[in-house]
Amino acid sequence: MNKDKQLVKETAPLLKKRKGGAVNLILASLMTEAGRMIDEGFTIADIEEAAQKAFGINKGFLKQMDDRGIPESINYLLFLEDKEGTDKDLYAVYDNFFTLPVSFMEKLEEHKIARDKSSANWHKKHELRKKSDDLLLMDMLKNRFKAVSFMVSSELVESGVSDIKSIENICRNTLSWDKGPFTMMDEMGIGEALNIVTEKMELSHRREISFYVPRLLITQAQKNKPWRGEGSKKQD
Repeated sequence: MNKDKQLVKETAPLLKKRKGGAVNLILASLMTEAGRMIDEGFTIADIEEAAQKAFGINKGFLKQMDDRGIPESINYLLFLEDKEGTDKDLYAVYDNFFTLPVSFMEKLEEHKIARDKSSANWHKKHELRKKSDDLLLMDMLKNRFKAVSFMVSSELVESGVSDIKSIENICRNTLSWDKGPFTMMDEMGIGEALNIVTEKMELSHRREISFYVPRLLITQAQKNKPWRGEGSKKQD
């Protein structure tokens, strides 16, 4: 993969080359989900809080876009959305999953015309906006983020792009999550993990967005056995 087409450095060797890599695909999928939440009318404050609570991170995915640069972040998502070229493996599974959210297209245009680029950042738009105290809403948004991470992580293993140990490590060390996605699924219970992934699939399909449920995850739930994910602490 072209080094210019990355959000972050791929810190673990890929077992199989494919557009999007591993850690970049996970991060891009979660940024895309944050954009879809904006499109649906959820506040940026709630979306960011849900992301932070879901993964134990200091910055939500919209703030991470601000820090990396709005054009750079959205151009990477456009790179994933573009189905032209010879790499068809990604789209055989994800189809239109990486279609750019409307809010991101609007944000890119806003950024292009802004004299002060920082004024077009996400966090300049909601600094004084009150967060919701609706716990059910927060749980729903957290589960949506988790479901996306579970889907993409399981698919990366199923497709042979990466393995469980590598994904656990890159999520803890490169993305600074408290726990890797397979550890999170083990703690939640494989059956419940599959449930929230299936709920997210149904929501996506109602909006005509593809959302793949990995056969690997279904099989693991049928076995009702934990993954081989190792621990929950970040590694040096």
